Amino acid sequence: MSTQETNPSSVCPLCEGDRGEHQLFCASCKALFPAQNSFTYFDFFGLPQDYTIDTADLENRLLSITRRFHPDFFATNSLEQQELSLEHSAALNVAHATLKDDFKRAEYLLGLHGGASTSEDKSTPKGFLEEMLFLREELEEAVDGEDEDTVATLNTQLSARHQQLSEKLSELFRNLDESGAQETLEEIRLTLNAAKYINGLVRDSSSNRMPV
Repeated sequence: MSTQETNPSSVCPLCEGDRGEHQLFCASCKALFPAQNSFTYFDFFGLPQDYTIDTADLENRLLSITRRFHPDFFATNSLEQQELSLEHSAALNVAHATLKDDFKRAEYLLGLHGGASTSEDKSTPKGFLEEMLFLREELEEAVDGEDEDTVATLNTQLSARHQQLSEKLSELFRNLDESGAQETLEEIRLTLNAAKYINGLVRDSSSNRMPV
């Protein structure tokens, strides 16, 4: 009769029960563990490191994981467990805010792949700045003239362009998974910089302030 050996890494060091698949808590005794350096925002939710994400699934996973870390459930535990509860709860909120937003998720994923940050590379696609300067001038004139219809039309154009950039990022990350080429990382950086610029224009026009 054969027996199935238990993977030592899946055994909880505290209760010696089945720890489960999540790195931060034991599925048997509910104890919490510190995060390793390699732990990512995707690991919080048991998701693969992928740009494409099911946001409804992310929300469902959030509800489930939140209960595992909520400080109320560790009020009578050791000080170490209470501190881990607070630490993991705070980190979970940051992870959720990052992964639910297309462009924040892309920034984070780009960093995991070793791509440049926006502070390291501020370049944009060829011809993009000229196009945006023209749109900025139109927005400034519309805002100054209190032309709400024109502002709404231009914001719709910017939103459409924003969506195009999101779709391009999805394609670029698929290519990155297949090739991992440095040039793909650079193109992702260009696309994210363009999206950040458009976000700024929409925000400024919405608040009726168009800085020079």
